[in-house]
Amino acid sequence: MARIFKTPFGAQGDTEQVPEAPQGDGSVSLTQGFGYDYEREYEDPAAKDIRREVMNGLFHDVTEAIGDIQLTGVAKWSADAAPYPAGAVVWHDSVAWRSTSGNNSSEPGTGGWRPINAEATETEAGISAIATQAEVDAGTNDTKFVTAKKLKAWATSWVKQATETVAGMLKVATQAQVDAGQDDTTAVTPRKLRWGVSYNAGVNGYVALPSWLGGFIFQWGQYSYSDLPNTENSFEINLPIVYPNQYYIVVATNDTATQLDNIITTRGLNNTRFFAQVYENTVGAYPGLIRYFSVGR
Repeated sequence: MARIFKTPFGAQGDTEQVPEAPQGDGSVSLTQGFGYDYEREYEDPAAKDIRREVMNGLFHDVTEAIGDIQLTGVAKWSADAAPYPAGAVVWHDSVAWRSTSGNNSSEPGTGGWRPINAEATETEAGISAIATQAEVDAGTNDTKFVTAKKLKAWATSWVKQATETVAGMLKVATQAQVDAGQDDTTAVTPRKLRWGVSYNAGVNGYVALPSWLGGFIFQWGQYSYSDLPNTENSFEINLPIVYPNQYYIVVATNDTATQLDNIITTRGLNNTRFFAQVYENTVGAYPGLIRYFSVGR
């Protein structure tokens, strides 16, 4: 079993700290260790002894560092070890700290550090308790995390088919389902509800109903003429829009105040136009106005 170093080696003995930088006289340093002078024969005037205080100091430093990690789980913070990288963990003032920034020379507790047992937030790593099923179902706690098991339990209890009396989930209806008007378990979106609706409220205009209302199109307009060269006159009138599928009917009427005895009939209706027949007993420069209304799909 590994020994726990609660007391560093030589804590009450004679110790001498080994310097970090290389020494000009060849003495031991952390950078170079024991140089060649320590290997020379004893009779060699340049030979150096490995002194007791130095060995005590080396063993002291190593066992102290190991003991810190054994007893606290992390090394103690030291200004000599700064700067610390982001994420480094140290022990200071009986608290384990995590560095929140790189190149960190600040002392823990003064900025740049966060206790590792601090509560997690949306921007900082930390610890958090597991939410209870009641807390998951309530959906109001914002400090605990949700496990997959509790999330599934919540979803299973909440996700259900919506009805007229039960709140739940609905599938979006297809355009065909909206047009058929038979399904009572899917939802109609505004886009599908308006699908096919268009209109023009002008003098020559139309209203096109959506496909789920049959796709009927109602068109209206007016046509002006300046003279009647014959007792029977024919005017070709184009509809405001083309019927994409089928035409049904068109009716026209005379709206000429000075020619109230004009008779108007229609013929030749197709998807794009019709002919208005104007009958007048007297030919000549008689301006007039025809109004019409048509239905199709």
